[in-house]
Amino acid sequence: LETGCRLGELLSLQWRQVEGMKIESTTVAWTPKAVLFLPHQKTKTKTNRKIPISTRLKAILEMRRFDPAGQPHAPDAYVFGTEIGTRVDSVNRAWHTAVLKSHGLTPAYSKTANLTPHLRVFVGYNFLYASSVLRPSDQIDTTLDTTRIPNFATTATRLSEIRPSPTMRDTSFFAQGISFGLQFKW
Repeated sequence: LETGCRLGELLSLQWRQVEGMKIESTTVAWTPKAVLFLPHQKTKTKTNRKIPISTRLKAILEMRRFDPAGQPHAPDAYVFGTEIGTRVDSVNRAWHTAVLKSHGLTPAYSKTANLTPHLRVFVGYNFLYASSVLRPSDQIDTTLDTTRIPNFATTATRLSEIRPSPTMRDTSFFAQGISFGLQFKW
């Protein structure tokens, strides 16, 4: 994102740390020296840092600034959090969400069921789809031109093309999985 920030610094970035962004109705205006301010508590080096905001980063921040209802996020909302500004601990969920949305699905997540402070139950479902897959069994040409075999007596007529030949047939592939479990932490 043209910041040089560590992943943890980006995920902990809140709107109050974006300096130089002004909201006017439903549009965003910028001051000439807009920066991201990272306080020493949020950096690995434990020093305050100010990072200039590039034009590309401004565009990304403008896209993220408003919640689904069209209202600006609160100052304590997370810049790279969920759609409503809550914190995201990992980009894995964001990646999975982007993949699901690109396939026209709406993801719904729930927390695991903690039965006790030491015992939890979880369940998961995975779906994988790949189009245009070359599978080995589909690549075998079973047609054989026996007229091209030396010292092989045959009455067959020669084929117009050399056989066997590579077929390069592609198919689609999907796999599904379900997982469930019980975890005990001591």
